[in-house]
Amino acid sequence: MRFALALRSRNLPGFGLGIDSFTEVSSQGWFSRIGGSIKGILVGIVVVGLIVLLVKKMSGAKQALAA
Repeated sequence: MRFALALRSRNLPGFGLGIDSFTEVSSQGWFSRIGGSIKGILVGIVVVGLIVLLVKKMSGAKQALAA
């Protein structure tokens, strides 16, 4: 469900132009929010895992060069 709210302010002195602003308000279901949170957690775990693998691989390459 989406709602839209449009506001128009008075003209600013010295500028002669009105300022228009538009705000859109939307609502999400509970399951949609939970699903988004779980996806975010999974992406975070994958990113951390890839960083750990990269660090391990780089430290192994550093040791191989030192030998």
